[in-house]
Amino acid sequence: MLITPIEKKKKSFEKSFRGYNVDEVNAFLHSIALVWEKMTIECNELKRVLESNQKEVNRLHAVENALLKNVQDAEATANNIIKQTEKAAALKIRETEIEAKEIIQKAENKAKAIEEESNANQQQLTNQLNEKLQKIEKTIQEHEDYRDELIQQFQQIAEDILQKIRSIKNIHQHNTNGKDSQKNLQEASIKQDKPYITVQ
Repeated sequence: MLITPIEKKKKSFEKSFRGYNVDEVNAFLHSIALVWEKMTIECNELKRVLESNQKEVNRLHAVENALLKNVQDAEATANNIIKQTEKAAALKIRETEIEAKEIIQKAENKAKAIEEESNANQQQLTNQLNEKLQKIEKTIQEHEDYRDELIQQFQQIAEDILQKIRSIKNIHQHNTNGKDSQKNLQEASIKQDKPYITVQ
């Protein structure tokens, strides 16, 4: 049966011969009532703080879940960008190769026709054809270099994103362990009716 501080203050005892000193008993009961009242206030305050902390924990869990979802979406987006870039680079190289083959074929056909028409201009046309071939080869090489550079850049971006994701997951794991430990200490403190002191 719970006894309130007011009941302790109002508690009275019957007087008897050679009994306890009434003033000492009253003083002792009064001191007990004060201590009990203080402990009751502290207990209520601890319950209020615990409820507030629980609300904050729930809020942080919601934020954490939203953050993890954003991280997963970012990871999926990064992977999609890499795939699309690789496809675009491969398609561009293929188109360049086709165009180069068509240009070479046209140049060879034109050179052959001109050679048949006039051997006098053969050397000049051959030089022009060689220049065009060199330009085409240079263009192909530039496109291949550009493709390799794009792939390398997006691979670096993907690695940076994955590294950030790992860091966020590690922070999340660390925070989760810390919160669980603090919650266990609070619950143990409430069960023992002792004030809980958070270690900073």
